[in-house]
Amino acid sequence: MVLDESLAAADRVNVHPLRNTGTLGLSGAAILGLLRHWGHVPLVAPIPMQENP
Repeated sequence: MVLDESLAAADRVNVHPLRNTGTLGLSGAAILGLLRHWGHVPLVAPIPMQENP
């Protein structure tokens, strides 16, 4: 799992739980903790954004 460094540092990231009934707000730290809990080793990397022409 690769997570952009800005998301990993965010206070809140809204994620969709694959159901149309709600959205979860988690901190980047919580997302990293959950990934580790589930046995994944997350890689935090700077992912550049492409500018619109």
